[in-house]
Amino acid sequence: MNSTQSVARDFPSVNSAVLQFPPSIPQEPTNQISQAELHELATLRRAARDAETKADVKAAELLARLQSGATVEAGIYDTRIGEDSRRTVSWKAVAARLAKRLGFDGDKYCERVLNATKPTTKTVLKFD
Repeated sequence: MNSTQSVARDFPSVNSAVLQFPPSIPQEPTNQISQAELHELATLRRAARDAETKADVKAAELLARLQSGATVEAGIYDTRIGEDSRRTVSWKAVAARLAKRLGFDGDKYCERVLNATKPTTKTVLKFD
């Protein structure tokens, strides 16, 4: 008795047909990027942009309501009016002042600093 007959005898409700695998198994990505992949990326970015716009509109609406005296319902979420600030010091002005204190020409020193500064590079996917 072969194993198929044994399975059929022991488990009569089990279909003993051989399992069929898909004719083509998904393969590793190829070196060619398809238009479908680029379309998927464009669609995802558009959806993200749309969601960000909707979130910005909702945030502005809620801020306006808070500013006009609205209260926040008790729960897991909370919000309040806050203020963020950041001061950015002009590196060029600071460097020029420091150079003058040390007896250097501030403009020439800043030019040297700028020329000696190498840009930081980052590999990114640019998509149009």
